[in-house]
Amino acid sequence: MRVKVLALLVLVALMGWGAKSRSRASVTKVEGQRDGVRFIVKVYVSGPFKYKTVTLDPNRIAVDLANTVVAGPIEAPSPDDPTILRVRVGQHQNKPPVVRVVVDLRQPTQYAVSKEGDRVLVITMVTTYEPAPTPPAPSPAPEPKTLKAGIPAIDLHCDTVVKKLYPDNIAAFANGDFHVTLAKMKQGSVAGQVFAIWTNARTIPDGYIYANTMIDCFYDFLKAYPNDLAFAGCAQDFEQNRMKGKISAFLSLEGAEPVRTLDDLNYFYQRGVRMIGLAWNYQTVICDTAFDDPERNPTPYQGLSPFGVEAVKRMNQVGILIDVSHASDDTVRDVLAASTDPIVASHSCAAHFMPHYRNLKDELIVGICARGGVIGVIFNPPFLIPDKKNATIAHVADHVEYIARLGGTECVALGSDFDGGIHPPPGLEDSSQIQNLADVLRQRGWTEDKLRKLYFGNFLRLLRQVVDE
Repeated sequence: MRVKVLALLVLVALMGWGAKSRSRASVTKVEGQRDGVRFIVKVYVSGPFKYKTVTLDPNRIAVDLANTVVAGPIEAPSPDDPTILRVRVGQHQNKPPVVRVVVDLRQPTQYAVSKEGDRVLVITMVTTYEPAPTPPAPSPAPEPKTLKAGIPAIDLHCDTVVKKLYPDNIAAFANGDFHVTLAKMKQGSVAGQVFAIWTNARTIPDGYIYANTMIDCFYDFLKAYPNDLAFAGCAQDFEQNRMKGKISAFLSLEGAEPVRTLDDLNYFYQRGVRMIGLAWNYQTVICDTAFDDPERNPTPYQGLSPFGVEAVKRMNQVGILIDVSHASDDTVRDVLAASTDPIVASHSCAAHFMPHYRNLKDELIVGICARGGVIGVIFNPPFLIPDKKNATIAHVADHVEYIARLGGTECVALGSDFDGGIHPPPGLEDSSQIQNLADVLRQRGWTEDKLRKLYFGNFLRLLRQVVDE
């Protein structure tokens, strides 16, 4: 009897081992590619897998793929790079089977590990590769066009609700004297607009009440145009609205003054907010701002506050995009360190061309892009060149190209700041003109695929990753 029981146990064990063996995934291919100053390694696996980063020292990135084997010889990329020495892939252990992917570095660097779908491991590294010099801007700028059908556009920032529609000007949105109106959006093929709820802590005593009042105005405004506009809370909503011929209206907070507790983040998510700018011009409970100085802010946090670190974690959990436009450099660094999700700078430019206190230094552009984030280029002349009176649409294109050159075409987007008290350059006076920027970039050799990423694809990708999931 004991012999029969023992034989049965052995048979069950063998069947279980066989089932596990059949469920193993195999590493089939490894690729490497450069995108600006990023080098991206992609590891292709035959089935779903789990991974764990087990980096051993600052000069080595190591990632283990559980229950995975190597399917024959794997040719790993050999980048000719001053930062990356080599990429190695091998069977780390057999029981249980683990494949280890190792990137040997010549020097420490920023990196991010993620999955593309359920069968591709992605390791993105920032290298010291020098980008090509910026080409000269064409001159003169093209003539503005009043009607232009083109690429569906998503604009990451406007102040139309707060500064134009509230309290009783909703009817004028049809064709009023604003940068963003229904007629102008249609003329410019605008398919999505992020409407910001801006709060000034120095003039508004209760940001929470004020933000809720503005959000009520936002929904009243949508109700007034049911055939043309619809709320969008995720990328899927955007796609469904497009199929119905409606423009998607996204909702954001510009400045965290309305946030008093972590639960307020959940509350504003329920109200439809999908992006929160951590600050405007004055320090919030979350962080310091780019506008801070010892007089305005005598007690800085030097970045995120302790509460701000917890707020970043909660926004990751809830599914709210973290917007660092207006945040101080230290705040951006702290957010990049604390956030498990990629982040966004909804309306900023490159400090390379214009050292405006709100523009992003190269280091921050690279950091945001290396983590899969998105930067919306602002159309406001003081952000473009020192001589703001002579700013043109070509200068906007310069910033787009520079950010794309540093971080890749997957990280740049549009962030006009329309109706925010700005005077846009000729050719980008309002939403109806937004396709003119694509014409300038086409003249510089941009393909339609790159333009679609800029105009809507990159922001949709970020929404899918942070909000839809």
